[in-house]
Amino acid sequence: MKFLKYIIIVVPVLLFGCAEDFPSIGPLITYPSIVLGGDALAVINVGDAYTDPGAEAFLGTEPTDITVDGTVDPNTAGIYVINYLASNAEGFEATNSRTVVVLETAPSALDLTGTWSRANGNDNVIVKKADRLYNSDNMGGAFAPGDPDNIKADFVMVSDVFIYIPFQEDVTPTGLTVESVNDGNSRVLSPTSFQWSLNASGVYGTFIRVFNKE
Repeated sequence: MKFLKYIIIVVPVLLFGCAEDFPSIGPLITYPSIVLGGDALAVINVGDAYTDPGAEAFLGTEPTDITVDGTVDPNTAGIYVINYLASNAEGFEATNSRTVVVLETAPSALDLTGTWSRANGNDNVIVKKADRLYNSDNMGGAFAPGDPDNIKADFVMVSDVFIYIPFQEDVTPTGLTVESVNDGNSRVLSPTSFQWSLNASGVYGTFIRVFNKE
């Protein structure tokens, strides 16, 4: 009986001690989010009017302030990025962006048709589908011809300087997607040299790839 009495006394003390040491929970943080109006990609011709659909920012379900950075010149061919940003009182940020491609309508003075290669020597055969629209059979230029991870996809000559790779799905037998990295680095360097950077499902790095005509 003495042993049972000892247990009855000690257990409440241990439970009380655990409750005493349990850390308190601070206030919950509400993180910002941004919802784009319209699509993440807009394509217009030079001279067309452009009105940005904008975006909305929220803290939870409540609207909050949003900062917009970037402009579009609809009279100048190029690739424009508009960035949207919102933050909460704790300094946590949410970002989103829209890419606006302004296409040159005059016929291109360049023709990228032909066989190109990177320094590693792997061929990239480019076929013209229409003025300013092309198809590449090895966008990465790293793998040998016939490799299942070779990207075969379309790209656009936005102007005689800038190149744009629109988002495309299943561009390889292994099911990769591809799209431009919109940092202004996808461009023609000369009639016999061009470069681009791309996103491809995490398999390809986003570094600049330079191709020279053979």
